[in-house]
Amino acid sequence: MDDIIVAGGVAMTIKLVFNGYYRSGTSIMWWIIKRSNPEMLHLYEPLEPKWLEKLKNYKKEGYHFDSPLPIWEDYYRPEFQKIKDEYIRAWLNIKKRYTMDILPRDIREVAPLLDILENISTNVVLQPNRFHLILKDVSEYYNLRFIHIIRNPIDIWFSHSLKPLTRLSKVRTRYVLIKPFVKHISKVLYKRRDSKVTKWLILHWPNLEATRNAFYLDSLHRLVSAYFKFPPAKNNLDKLLINWTLLNHSAWQQSKSGKGMIIYYESLVKSPERHFKRMEQFTHIKFNLEYAKELTPRSITESEELREIFIQRLEKLELLDLVEEMYPPENWFG
Repeated sequence: MDDIIVAGGVAMTIKLVFNGYYRSGTSIMWWIIKRSNPEMLHLYEPLEPKWLEKLKNYKKEGYHFDSPLPIWEDYYRPEFQKIKDEYIRAWLNIKKRYTMDILPRDIREVAPLLDILENISTNVVLQPNRFHLILKDVSEYYNLRFIHIIRNPIDIWFSHSLKPLTRLSKVRTRYVLIKPFVKHISKVLYKRRDSKVTKWLILHWPNLEATRNAFYLDSLHRLVSAYFKFPPAKNNLDKLLINWTLLNHSAWQQSKSGKGMIIYYESLVKSPERHFKRMEQFTHIKFNLEYAKELTPRSITESEELREIFIQRLEKLELLDLVEEMYPPENWFG
């Protein structure tokens, strides 16, 4: 147990919190960290509102509906199974406070869950996606480091807008004949996302149920607007920009504590070796350079026209000053 961090005489097994807004690259980085440190326990999205349901489906089906990665695998490791029942009870106590998405606003909400992890006999890496408001408090209380990743809002929006189409192509439905067509269209739109047609479609995307709460957009927006006392939006893109700005800016501010690091997705995928070394030095956790080649700049939509559209939208929402502080638009493409 010599490699376990000790804070205040108490052995702390949580070594790292890797956080980020949805579709910011947290999943691929979770997968890279997991393979770089196979001896550790890597817990993916422990506050996912459908965590228990997805965990059961994963055991039954052997894969996850939304991801080709084994994202729930470590919850079935012997180390976690020993504390599973106690952990589930603590998770249910958190879940009952929320109607849909979960956004802790105080460390006391998640402390019972994190305290249980101290009883695991191995070091733990958490990828929560929902710790935006409590990163500093968690890092100080548990004496750990956190990394928060920020991706440009254009590609976050494309991912939110086009992903529902991809999902529709997977759903079991009597309209089986349209599924290949929907899947093909979503791929074409993404590949040609800088075209006039795709720009118009994405910026005027209808308020379909599948789109409105893709990645908990709608329910998270209600929590964010209430917490920051920010006027709620009706337009999906505005909801996303409000969520993206306020949550990322909060994480950016907390990173100044000395226990946090901000990584920008676009810079990471263009210079992965350099950032792997930075993250390894900061966290004392391995980031195997062998996996750096899995990150590609092809995922960046480099469109000056779209950048200007998003800047104007942020300015109209009176959010541009915050964005200029945490991730200036001129840096969005790396």
